[in-house]
Amino acid sequence: LADHPYDLRIRNVIFGGEALSPLLLKGFKTKYPETKLINMYGITETTVHVTYKEITWVEMEAAKSNIGKPIPTLMVYVLDENRRPVPIGVAGEMYVAGEGLARGYLNRPDLTAEKFVDSPFAEGEKL
Repeated sequence: LADHPYDLRIRNVIFGGEALSPLLLKGFKTKYPETKLINMYGITETTVHVTYKEITWVEMEAAKSNIGKPIPTLMVYVLDENRRPVPIGVAGEMYVAGEGLARGYLNRPDLTAEKFVDSPFAEGEKL
């Protein structure tokens, strides 16, 4: 890319779909240090992505994948079996709320009722 007559710098590479292995990105980051590598995470019940995390040398050296923080239009909660927030470091289930949350499953009211539950944090909001 550096020898190309046009300015073809790649500013961002976005990953999504499967679990990311940051260790595999070291060669690319060494060759293109100015390019941001971004891990995106999403679930079926949302519109494509829920969270993002720029992969830096820290993640590559630790060889650990991190889904990061919610995108600005969504909220992510980690809750226990009673839908109460768990402390940092305690296992729980991830719930998503906000503008990117789907309304339900097409022609599947049973599955919609099971998976899209009332939020304990905002009246009329679903998780």
